[in-house]
Amino acid sequence: MKHIQRGVCKKLAYVYFGEFGDQNVRVALMKCGQGPAEALIAVKNAAEMLYPKVVLFVGICASMKPGKAKLGDVIVSAKLATYDDKKVMADGTVEYRGSKPDVSTSVKVHHDAVMLSGSDLVNNRARREELADYFQDALGLEMEGAGLYAAARDLGIEWAVVKAVSHFADGSNEETEHWQPFASAMAASVVYSMFKYSVVLEDWHHYKPSDVGAIPTTSRNDTKTGQPGSVKYHYE
Repeated sequence: MKHIQRGVCKKLAYVYFGEFGDQNVRVALMKCGQGPAEALIAVKNAAEMLYPKVVLFVGICASMKPGKAKLGDVIVSAKLATYDDKKVMADGTVEYRGSKPDVSTSVKVHHDAVMLSGSDLVNNRARREELADYFQDALGLEMEGAGLYAAARDLGIEWAVVKAVSHFADGSNEETEHWQPFASAMAASVVYSMFKYSVVLEDWHHYKPSDVGAIPTTSRNDTKTGQPGSVKYHYE
């Protein structure tokens, strides 16, 4: 990201504005807390001020299939499954009723992956295998996608989850914690490659007519992006 400026406001805290590529695709980057509720609030607050064409949640996730998605691999959501909507039966078994909405079809998805999203920070092999048994096509596991989908659907804007594997949700999270910066960088690099050309966004509509002047900014030379839990807003 180039031509970086930092803005701050009460609702969004710090927001970093910059550009991708040679065609000056404008980007806003901010951090989001963990969980679907935090994601939903962050997207709705930001959309009211930034008027984006697309919202991307970029960062780290767990691999549901360690043999297929390894540490550092990037998972782009073609579909999103949620496990928070569930019914506990009389015999104690759990019936998951989470939806599997398609991601915005305007985005070209190179890997037809299902990202599983919910409010739990899973770090237990038995729990991961329980979810894997029910959501057999899920490849990644994370916490913010359900909130992103709910907000983006309500606002009528494009969305996607792009996250890279930094752990396996099997009790070994602390052992692979050092993978987080690398995984975040890999996810951010995929987003850059997807959206560095403005033609990708030409037919997409802003949430509202663009006007980001309400957030005061200062120039920065810092080019660090893609930290865990970051949100990218694209607008032209």
